[in-house]
Amino acid sequence: MKVLDMAEVITETEMLSMMIANSDIAEEYRSSRQAMHKDQEVMRLIKEFNDKKEQYEEVQRFGKYHPDYLRIRREVFSFKRELEQHPVISRYKEAEKALEELLYEISLILAEQISSSIKIPGTNPYFNGNGCGAGGCSSGGRCGCR
Repeated sequence: MKVLDMAEVITETEMLSMMIANSDIAEEYRSSRQAMHKDQEVMRLIKEFNDKKEQYEEVQRFGKYHPDYLRIRREVFSFKRELEQHPVISRYKEAEKALEELLYEISLILAEQISSSIKIPGTNPYFNGNGCGAGGCSSGGRCGCR
């Protein structure tokens, strides 16, 4: 196996990043994000949700002892569900998830080329089945790795 110097690694990395940026998945992400930001109704709903979330954060300081806690909590979670079902937002969320999964898979492949014990930032348990990262967390914690 040929050992590459740092300049070659950076050059190859730049080529990989351009391939990712020009992929169908990245294009769908950019397109859906742009559509979301151009949609006035969606932007209004997001602002309304952020306002409700801010209210929730204020009452959450007192928790269930705040007189409006349950009402505001229900409103926030209900509004969030509605927001996620909006077609423009749903399309964006799906595209974002697909891009995150692609980046995770690439990170996993890169890390495994070096060592199976390297932990991947933002490890997605969906891909490795055990929730421990690439090759195990070695913590002996709740996941049971050793």
